Amino acid sequence: MNARPVSFLLAVALAACGDEETESAPAPPTFAEVEAILDVRCTKACHSGGEFAAGGLDLQQNAYDVLVGPPPTGVPCAGGEMGRVVPGSPEESLLYVKIAAKLDDTPAPCGDVMPPGANAAPLDPEEVELIRAWIAGGAPRD
Repeated sequence: MNARPVSFLLAVALAACGDEETESAPAPPTFAEVEAILDVRCTKACHSGGEFAAGGLDLQQNAYDVLVGPPPTGVPCAGGEMGRVVPGSPEESLLYVKIAAKLDDTPAPCGDVMPPGANAAPLDPEEVELIRAWIAGGAPRD
């Protein structure tokens, strides 16, 4: 057998493998996409105003730094086992769990579901999924 056709077939096979790998791993959503949802549904409604922000969570300035890393400070979630956002773990992140609970009509692990109140509509399923995917993807800043 001629070495030239074997080399060509090997090159084609390797190229096909490379394409499959890049298509299966989409980049997680960006924080800018998440922040656009939070700004409209959370920041303007309740989570702004410094010390007067609901649950002690002011998303008006430095929202990423307030969400990712520090533990919750508002009663009754302070001192619990969940974080506001735990990169890579939506199920351990209060942000995701509380908005998903409102959508699923289930109780929150602490405090209220988000957004609170019977008259407040839940986030759209697509918005909840985008936030879940962002957290599951490591909650990247950019």
